[in-house]
Amino acid sequence: MSIAKIEVLGKIVASGLVAVIRAENPDQAARIAEACSLAGVGALEITFTVPEANRVIERLAKQFFSQILLGAGTVLDPETAHIAILAGAQFVVSSAPSPESARLCNRYPIPTCPALEQFAK
Repeated sequence: MSIAKIEVLGKIVASGLVAVIRAENPDQAARIAEACSLAGVGALEITFTVPEANRVIERLAKQFFSQILLGAGTVLDPETAHIAILAGAQFVVSSAPSPESARLCNRYPIPTCPALEQFAK
């Protein structure tokens, strides 16, 4: 069961931190996520630069159900957004935001936002 967009955004703000996880392989990404969770991080973003990122998200969504917010990053198209959402992502971050991806996320309803590097330019 998904939580409302506003609740997800509120939890991200309340946590004060989103740990962005980039790793060379799925196991390394999962270990980093587990360490972040043990350290009290309330929101994690698994980037789609991680091989099999959707499987990592799916595994973590089952393991940490309702304990942490789990997002997908480096989402470049609506197909990847769809894969991430079906895997259990509760928010989507894109370094190349598109209207199509935003519409897809809105359909579910999953919050989506541009990556912070978009604002650093």
